[in-house]
Amino acid sequence: MKNFTFILITFLLSIQNLQAQKLEQTWLGNVIGVNDTIKWVGYDPLYVEDYSQHWTVRLISTYKNNSFEVLNRNTEGAMYRIKYSPVAPYSVGIGLNHKWIGFNASFTLSEGQDGLKDTSKQLDLITRIYGRKIGGEFRIQYFNKHKAIISPLENQQDINLSGIPFFNSIFVTGNAMYVFNQTTYSYMGSITQTQWQKQSSGSWLVGGLWDYHILWNHSTTSSDDLKQLNLRNNHYLSIGVTGGYGHTFVFKKHFYVGGTFMAGPSVSNVFQSDLINGDRNDHFLRPSLMSIGRIGIGYNSDIYFAGIQGIYQSNVIFWENQDPRYRSGYLRIAVGRRFNWEAKSKVLKGIGLH
Repeated sequence: MKNFTFILITFLLSIQNLQAQKLEQTWLGNVIGVNDTIKWVGYDPLYVEDYSQHWTVRLISTYKNNSFEVLNRNTEGAMYRIKYSPVAPYSVGIGLNHKWIGFNASFTLSEGQDGLKDTSKQLDLITRIYGRKIGGEFRIQYFNKHKAIISPLENQQDINLSGIPFFNSIFVTGNAMYVFNQTTYSYMGSITQTQWQKQSSGSWLVGGLWDYHILWNHSTTSSDDLKQLNLRNNHYLSIGVTGGYGHTFVFKKHFYVGGTFMAGPSVSNVFQSDLINGDRNDHFLRPSLMSIGRIGIGYNSDIYFAGIQGIYQSNVIFWENQDPRYRSGYLRIAVGRRFNWEAKSKVLKGIGLH
């Protein structure tokens, strides 16, 4: 894998103003809030200005965080944390938005783990749905041959941590939220560049989170301390409901600080099996806590925008021996410009972009 390896293609579906000028009303469009006119009748124009009809071009620099941790408390006289964080954190790229479609492409600036440049593989795909009433993300990640990091706790250095396996993993995560104040508040104004929040406003939010994680390996050399954690073939399925609040503070019309936070209870279904010997097959149902936060800081206007946006999603499973927890998110710096181009292409017209 070379230094500038392509690792992320993000297909962004921001469902906004889809052929709204024709007033093609559908029940699904009413639910997610895309059956409005070009000027977004549902918004108060003194608070929110929509630019989804324009072409948005941006340069982005992203720091990504993706980790799965297991805290071992079951070994007598020993405590340690296993952290599996395969993502190469830094990347740069470009992005483009117009109407309901958007695209980001970024390239890594670091390999993440030394010594794995020629053997490790990873795939990271994100789809986002951003409507006036409902928004959310859906993410699929695949990692092959990445090694975990062992961290002894309480200065205990006498733990046998030999034989740490290379993991393969699949992470499927997502979230959705419903916005109650659809007149003066736009959560997109602080986390995307298709709208402009011109005055301070906020809204209560309700929604849900889900994630499905699979970790597996075929190692037979793990130490006794590691075997009891049984990390050979684990499946974690969590579903929860969340509630919270979002607010954007606007200063002098152009500068903003905004964010949302949602949290709530969830249920996690854990399945563990031994791929090598086939002599272990455990199933657990555990309570868990899921949360997601978004933040945006920057400058916005009718033409230019610049700022920092971030999303952070986590899930903690309450388990007497392990307390598995998953974290995923990114922090992105974006600088861009909007162009009011009139697209004449028959291809664009055919797919609803004209």
